[in-house]
Amino acid sequence: MFENKMKELDRELSQKTSSVSELKQQLKEAKEREERAQTWARQLEDQVDMLQKFPAAPRTNVGHTKELQAVRLATTEPERRTMELKQKLKEDAEQDSEASPEPGYGNLKRLLQAAESEKSKLQGEVRKLRKELENFDPTFFEELEDLKYNYNMEVKKNILLEEQLKKVCDQFGVSAEMPSVSIS
Repeated sequence: MFENKMKELDRELSQKTSSVSELKQQLKEAKEREERAQTWARQLEDQVDMLQKFPAAPRTNVGHTKELQAVRLATTEPERRTMELKQKLKEDAEQDSEASPEPGYGNLKRLLQAAESEKSKLQGEVRKLRKELENFDPTFFEELEDLKYNYNMEVKKNILLEEQLKKVCDQFGVSAEMPSVSIS
């Protein structure tokens, strides 16, 4: 009985351990995605800051108009690219939130903590059961097996004796009522 309980607890413990390791991996991946997104956002913000430094309208004389138009054309492309990248970043963030069953880092962390606490609780129960099992030496279990074997042998003998008793009763015309015993 204790051995079955120990095996079951060991199995549960290994399942919880693998679950914890999977959650740790998911947490690590989510953290890496978050760091990449933050780095990407910082780069985009730096590009936006740099692009905002260029003048939007000419403030000098007509001779520099062509230069300013060229600069404006040069800045229009990075601005358009910045907008595309911001949109892509937003879409990636939405996909990340849709792809993971947990809505974020906080939930993963809570799940990890819950799994860790359950793991430690199960480890404590395993230690307790192991300590209980230490009270029983191998001779106890051998004696228990001997008792089970002897019991089975006696049951078989009883069945044979009942059959012989029925034959003798039939031979002499005597009826014998045998009590019915239910094994439960």
